[in-house]
Amino acid sequence: MNKIWLIAILALGFMTSCNDDDDSDKVNDGNFIVTSQPLSVGLTSVVLAGEFYPERIPSEYGTQNTPLSLGIEISLIEEFYDGSVYPVYARGIQGNRMEVTLYGLSPGTKYYYRAFIDMGTMKLYGERQSFTTPALQLACNVDDPTDISFTKASFTIRSNEAASALLSEGFIFGVAYATNKDLFSKPQNNVNDWTGIVFQEIGYTSEPVTVSADNLESGQTYYYCAYTASKDYAVCQFGPVKSFTTESIDGLLAIDTVNAKFIVAEVTGHTTFPESAKGIQYLFNYSQIDVLYKNGDKVIMNVDGNSLTAVVQNLNPNHRYECWISVVQDGSTIVQSEKKEFETQNPGDYILLDDATDITANSAVVNCTLSPYAFEEPQSIAFVYFGQDKNNLIRSATARLNGDHLTANLIDLQPNTTYYYSAEALCVLSFGYGDWFSSRVKSFKTLPE
Repeated sequence: MNKIWLIAILALGFMTSCNDDDDSDKVNDGNFIVTSQPLSVGLTSVVLAGEFYPERIPSEYGTQNTPLSLGIEISLIEEFYDGSVYPVYARGIQGNRMEVTLYGLSPGTKYYYRAFIDMGTMKLYGERQSFTTPALQLACNVDDPTDISFTKASFTIRSNEAASALLSEGFIFGVAYATNKDLFSKPQNNVNDWTGIVFQEIGYTSEPVTVSADNLESGQTYYYCAYTASKDYAVCQFGPVKSFTTESIDGLLAIDTVNAKFIVAEVTGHTTFPESAKGIQYLFNYSQIDVLYKNGDKVIMNVDGNSLTAVVQNLNPNHRYECWISVVQDGSTIVQSEKKEFETQNPGDYILLDDATDITANSAVVNCTLSPYAFEEPQSIAFVYFGQDKNNLIRSATARLNGDHLTANLIDLQPNTTYYYSAEALCVLSFGYGDWFSSRVKSFKTLPE
């Protein structure tokens, strides 16, 4: 007996039209084609059958030299309109009997079907029949969570008597959790619609299985339940929804200050984490956030009672960072503080640029001072870049030591013209490492001739 194996039919239903199927009137009394009862009905599959008697077809139908095709039509609606039916042709028969196996049905859904003979110019139909796929059941139960901490919780899952059969039909099951309870009651169509829900699948076993939910947020309420779903999550059944709340770090761990200079930052924080906790370590984590590709690092913090301190080296000047404190025990992060941001200082802000003086039609004098906060003494040299486009200062002049400041003479200027200028100096950031930084841009206008 040959069977038709189809995947994912009728998953989204059929489009219907407004025209009646003219051939539907050719339902006969069973002399030619008979629609049989389903041989088996599963959650997502069915085996349908029919009997046919071509020798009984009257000769006036002109079937003597016409090849006949046999099959079964299936529909989600009782009226078999054009466009509402899915015809499946049998590829082989045994005697006067055919069978067709269909997959991709939806659980708990009523379908209509009928056998047919296709004679090319017309169809003969058996009577309409119907079947309903069983409703989807849960394959497991989930105990109340245990070992709830700041960022973790454990679930014990127990398979039930329906689990084995559901697995054989391609279903998966386990525990699902989310911060939004409403997600468990929203109608969904595919896995992309389940954003916000975490699914933890288990395989069938007669023994309880414990799974861990990691990377949770502290002080957050989570909703959870058992679930059973098709592998593509197009069909999903949720059990009763319960909730739990992770431990809160409010007042437990925090960054107090970040005193950032150019490439160094001094950090203070506090903790009231239980002193009884053994083998814990406090880490100050930081990550540069104003770049395309973030890079981060961490340093171990010193602990003195409830006080935490750390010194961070090798930062980049004039950049923004995100930072937080994490508590690590046995190599795993068990809690982390809220994140904060800080910004390293810009040495260019300590190039104190004066307004231009001694302005003529063709020249001007620019003075600047390098603050010892950023620039080592002796402050012997700087460069002044200038031009008529503030975004393209292509000309330069050397600013040399002149008493307690640096002076540059700008010459060969155009009369009655606005010029923009900025000073640039070398800042030694650490031993063997320095870089050039620019002041803010200022402007002046030369005199007419």
